[in-house]
Amino acid sequence: MGRVVKNEKELVQAIQNNVDYIEVECGIKDFFIKIKGTRKIAWTVCLGCLAIAAATTTYMVAKEDTDAKKIAISAISATAAAAILGPTTAATCVMMAVSAGGVDVLNKLREYRIEEQGNRLFLVK
Repeated sequence: MGRVVKNEKELVQAIQNNVDYIEVECGIKDFFIKIKGTRKIAWTVCLGCLAIAAATTTYMVAKEDTDAKKIAISAISATAAAAILGPTTAATCVMMAVSAGGVDVLNKLREYRIEEQGNRLFLVK
């Protein structure tokens, strides 16, 4: 079963539904290449940082909290991930983790392989 996605929220839903192949219609092609290209040890560091950033972001949004200490923790955590993945990719990962309720969705994303056909990008199990 396949699915076409246009944004991160649709991508999260497709991954959580264990879709076999996903056609990506938005301009986040480089995001997937960076995620897949990150080696195992670097990915482990990124994942820890992204988990902290996502949890802090979720908490701040839920509580409408603007505590400077929590924002700093989130920023520091995201900075380490941003240094490895790049700021745009790290931000996309945090948004996906917040949307999914955790970083497991990012590990599942890494299980897909990337296939390109012309200008089209597919994620295939």
